Parts: sequence; structure tokens; C-alpha cells
Amino acid sequence: MEKETERTIRLERIDLSHNLQLHLLSFDKQLIAFTDKHVSVIERFQLGGVGKGLPKENRYISDFEVVMVFENGKWKIKELVEQERKAYTTTFNKNDNIHPVQSAKGINYYPKEYPWNAFWKNYNPVLIEKDFKKISSSGYNSIRIFIQYGIFGEGNVNRTHLAQLMDLLDLADKYNLKVMPCLFDFPHGFELQSYSAYENQMAEIMHSCADHPAIYAWDIKNEADLDYKYYGKEKVDQWISYMISKAKEYSKGKPITIGWSNIESAKNFSNELEFVSFHYYADIDKLARKIQELKKDIPNRILCISEFGISSKSLDKKLNYVNAFEKIMISNDVNSSFAWCYSNFDEAPSEVFGWKPWIKAKQKSFGLLQE
Repeated sequence: MEKETERTIRLERIDLSHNLQLHLLSFDKQLIAFTDKHVSVIERFQLGGVGKGLPKENRYISDFEVVMVFENGKWKIKELVEQERKAYTTTFNKNDNIHPVQSAKGINYYPKEYPWNAFWKNYNPVLIEKDFKKISSSGYNSIRIFIQYGIFGEGNVNRTHLAQLMDLLDLADKYNLKVMPCLFDFPHGFELQSYSAYENQMAEIMHSCADHPAIYAWDIKNEADLDYKYYGKEKVDQWISYMISKAKEYSKGKPITIGWSNIESAKNFSNELEFVSFHYYADIDKLARKIQELKKDIPNRILCISEFGISSKSLDKKLNYVNAFEKIMISNDVNSSFAWCYSNFDEAPSEVFGWKPWIKAKQKSFGLLQE
């Protein structure tokens, strides 16, 4: 094996968004010529070998003229000619009239009986309708739900779960609830070779649901900043940038955001998102100051606190906390929020929260409506 040195350059590359135009297919079907137009190409460079240097990314659009032959039972490229490369560009319309995102009084939703990874595997429309009726009658107008990448098919969308999602949207609409789905909860890494699968899953879900009247907005990724520690900030941010650009193509004008784990991360990609959302479980006495600091850093942006709450065995304590929290938000012109969460839970799965019992115990007691 060749030893990697400080001068080693590693390159990863993936071609996405193919648009084929056939020119020639031979009579014996052993040769084909076609153009692959507007191919989105991503190249990731890393200098100095594995783990050395910072990965850099290059994105561009190009056309390819391709000739392939069928030999020994396989298609092989005989000739590949790349046309002039064009810089990859995205456009962003900051018109906040695209969709009303200023006034959500929402709650994060899992049913009491089937939280986290158990939700879609045990989808129960009778139970969900009962819950939605209670949420609506309690004064909430929105819910935030989670679509786990692995459960929904890892790029090959599970038709049963997609039908369940459509059913959930119908039930939400029946009770005048808007829905913000979080598209990539628990993704499986951020490698270039996975981009196609991620995009395929997002495209199919958005194409199926984007026109539904219950869709409030799309949360692209849950707490992406927590992935920095395990995958590296550069790699995660490159993935986020790509998924935001593709989400704008598929969302049909519905706004997109990212639910950052804390207010300090909320400045990330703020100019590329229709509104900025973050979670807040820190000291409530510092909330007003932190909101004003964020507004100075990113002025004229709509803010949403998409998770907040307190773990307690006392329902009164939790409700008092939420009321105090909402008063601070309103006095600081933050009028969109999603409390955590609808229900207490009997179990907090180890695959989500690890093995530590004190952490799992805390996660069971945030419920506001279903004790």
C-alpha cells in the first residue's frame, strides 16, 4: 500500500441530477450514445491523507457526451467528453409572504404508546385522531413530527409509511392543525455516496406532500450541529448546503428551516433559510438576552423555537414553565414555537438516548397534554 504523505490529495466525487437524451442505439443493441445534461457534480478534496487537512468542496454543473458499449455482459464507457463547466448557483427569495410562518403555537408530537422509532412501525390512525383532537382543543394550531431516514427506506421510500404520512396530514387538516415534518432525524452519515439516496427520499416525500394544505414548513434536519462532533463540521455543513439547495427545488414554495440544538448555532445558514429555528433547554432567565443577541447577528429574520420544555413529574410545574417561556417569546417578538412535547412516555429507547438511566428517565417526563 502506498504510504500517504503530506502531499497526498484524496478526491471523492459524485454525479447527481442526471438528464439523459438518447442519440443512438445500434441495431444489435451493443452500442449507445447519449448526452447527460445539467449534471450536478460534487467533488470533495482532502489534503495530506485521511484525517489530515480540511476537506474542501467543489460544485458545478456540466454536460457530458457519452458513448457506451456492451461487452462481456456489462455496459462500459467507451468515450466520455465533458462540456464546459458552469458554476453551481442557488437563488433565495427572502419574501416572507411565501407562507405564514409567524404565528405557530405548536407542540412536538409522538403518541404516548409509540414514541421515537416505534411511531411509524406501529402507526395507529384511531389513536392519532384522538390525540390530534385533544391537541387542537387545547389551543395548539401546529405540530412538529419526525421522519426517520432509516425507517422510511434510506432513499427507497417505504410506500406504507408514505401512505401513513399522508393519512396523518389528512387527520391534522381535519382538526385545523398545521404540520412541520422533520425530514432527516437520525441520518446514516454524510458521505458523498449517500447523497443520491438522501435526495431521492426527500424528493419523493416532498413531491407527495408539498401541496397538502396541512404542511406548514419543512424542517430539513433535526439538531444538525450535534453531528459536528461525530462527523466533522465541514462534512455536515456540505451535506446541509446541498440538501437545502435541493429542498428549494422540491418544496413548492413551502418554507424550509433547520432545527438547531441551541440558539448559538442558529446563525448557521440563516441567509439560506426562509426562517430560523432552534431548540432551547438552557436557563430561561437568559432567554430574552440571547434572543436579542441573535436578532442583532441576523436582523430581519423570522425566528421559531421549535423545541422547549422542562422535565418534571409535576404537570403544573411544566405548564407554568411553558406559560412563562411563551411570555418571554412574545415580548421579544418571537411568535412561532413548538413545545416539547405532547406526552410523557413509559420508555426512552437506548438507541436514541444511550444506556445512562438518569438521561433516559429525564426524557420520559416532558409531556404536557397526555399524562
